[in-house]
Amino acid sequence: MAMGLMGLGPAIAAGPDIQGHQIRLIHAGMELEFSGGLGAGSANDLARALDANPGVHVVHLNSPGGLVDEGRQMFDLIRGHLLITTTDRYCFSACTLAFLGGRERYLAPGARLGFHGEFSDTADESHVQAAQHQDMVTMLSLGIASDFVDKAFAAPKDRIWMPSSGELEDAHVITGVSSDYVIADGTKAPSADGAGAKSGGAQQSPGGDLPAVEETPGGVTIYRGPGE
Repeated sequence: MAMGLMGLGPAIAAGPDIQGHQIRLIHAGMELEFSGGLGAGSANDLARALDANPGVHVVHLNSPGGLVDEGRQMFDLIRGHLLITTTDRYCFSACTLAFLGGRERYLAPGARLGFHGEFSDTADESHVQAAQHQDMVTMLSLGIASDFVDKAFAAPKDRIWMPSSGELEDAHVITGVSSDYVIADGTKAPSADGAGAKSGGAQQSPGGDLPAVEETPGGVTIYRGPGE
């Protein structure tokens, strides 16, 4: 399900790199988008952005995934703030952990969620299985169907299972499909042939202060993470 293992050993990236991330306020500051990879420090950056913008009630997650522990921290953060989650394009791998933190969870029309089993290049298999079991229990605690959970983690690391919106709704993974929160500049999700299975880019996000702020002509505030 997630593209790396963290918390039971060193931080592990799934592919050769985890791309940088970007956090931006949209829709008059009522919504926020996290896009890019879940590298080290991503959850902290999201926490700072939410603390600075208490009017946010919806988080858009458009990410190929990254580190499992970052996904877990984002899950707790989103759940604690009682936020709605949505994806405009795609939310794969560790991103799905964050997505599941939403009190309501929506896909934009044509958007996809993608799942596969957890893995690590350095941690032994028992640690990987323990981490995966923890996340399976989390999914089950949300009322997600057990057969769906089993299938989500059965996909090998170099493939992504992208269930249909009907499967997601039937299994109680999503609340539904809605265009209510769509970002106008959303782009099409990658295909299931492996194009989205590895993260691109190069940098991980360090801790510390929020990245630099940029005001765009459209009135969008952007907190830029490394690599952007």
